[in-house]
Amino acid sequence: MKGTDLRASMRMSAPPTVCCAGLAVLLLFLAAAPRPCAANPADGVTAEALVARGVRLFEGHKMRPGLADLEAAVALDPELPEAQAALAAALLRSGEFERAALGFEHVVGEKLTSGLATGSIEASEVDPAIDREAIYGLAICRAQLGLHREADRLYRIYADLVGVTEPAAAKAYCRLAEMFEASGVSWGNAEAEMAKAHAIDPAIETKDLLIGFPDLASLPRFEPYTWPIELSPDPPDSMPELDGLPVLLRWVKPGHPAEGITTVDLLVDSTGRVSDVHIIESLGSDCSVDVSTTVAAMQWLFEPAVADDAPQPAWIRLGVIYHAAPLASTESL
Repeated sequence: MKGTDLRASMRMSAPPTVCCAGLAVLLLFLAAAPRPCAANPADGVTAEALVARGVRLFEGHKMRPGLADLEAAVALDPELPEAQAALAAALLRSGEFERAALGFEHVVGEKLTSGLATGSIEASEVDPAIDREAIYGLAICRAQLGLHREADRLYRIYADLVGVTEPAAAKAYCRLAEMFEASGVSWGNAEAEMAKAHAIDPAIETKDLLIGFPDLASLPRFEPYTWPIELSPDPPDSMPELDGLPVLLRWVKPGHPAEGITTVDLLVDSTGRVSDVHIIESLGSDCSVDVSTTVAAMQWLFEPAVADDAPQPAWIRLGVIYHAAPLASTESL
């Protein structure tokens, strides 16, 4: 089922029930089983989940808990580029330029950062896979720390990488103009740089010139499920409008060697626990896949939906991805 079809069919007061003998008994058994405690890294929370929640909190103006989640994600997996990039972006927005610079440097690589900042490495020598936005973040940090020559080089490298006539390059030219005007450096021409920025984007001065957060959907290991299509309160006519989707914190793999996607509706309660599971679209007639999905789903843990700054229960629709290779264990990712 395509995403557009899911959006059209999601609004419901209660999802349909699964047709599978014995599943009701299994649900009763799971409901009576011990529930997970509050989410923390030791409880199976992934670095990817912490990044997702941290970005959501920070963008929702809850900067302190957002930073705490992003710092925890980096501590849990220091080699996850998205965690480093998200933390660096948050630190930059918080005015912590030295720490932000270290984070961006980790993403770009110490040797490459040094080469770009000193001019010994040109844009043509940069691997296309390198995070360009991290280079832009480095340039902002260098400028804020008074390293104007390095910032100049980094801004121009960034513009070359994204394309000197592309809208993204206008950000670099505008930043250069601001830096030249504020610092009064002898080699810079603020008017010329702003003219280049305006030629590309006449409204550039009204835009947010800070680095954005990484695309959460690109997280390389945060793919146990497709992103939520839509959610609705239960019952729909008695709940306030929800401000945020539940965010998956703990994932337990369904233990079945199937291949394909099973679409499920979950009732995530106000504590983030799954209290009900309904199979919407199964892989086929093999009921064991539905049972496997249900067993795993009842063990997942979410950051609950929010309305008026308070956690709320909500139905959410997910597509559980199965791979053909047998799964060795049901341990959290």
